[in-house]
Amino acid sequence: MSMILDYNPLTGEKVEIHYHHDTDGITIEHTQDCAALIDENQRIVIEADHSQQIKNDWIRYARVPYVVIEKWKREYNVDFFSPDEAEWKKVMALINSSDWSRGLKTTSIYHDR
Repeated sequence: MSMILDYNPLTGEKVEIHYHHDTDGITIEHTQDCAALIDENQRIVIEADHSQQIKNDWIRYARVPYVVIEKWKREYNVDFFSPDEAEWKKVMALINSSDWSRGLKTTSIYHDR
């Protein structure tokens, strides 16, 4: 048996609770349809004027969906929101990794801090 606990139409995030009769236990599942965000990120990489952004001393480097932030915390013990510089290096390593960069990065520029 499942029940939706929360749904955010702006981000597409959904939180569901699942009851398992066989174990008499529950699980809470967070999901988010990230397809549009990933497509937009890839479009930005192609179309953005990165040289102008750098000249203006700013650049949008990546957009990371909330479900990815939660996954990193759960599976890699990486805290996306930590102010600790060592933790931020872990975040940047994940963003720049071949597993994640194609969907998350919004630039072809490499940055590690």
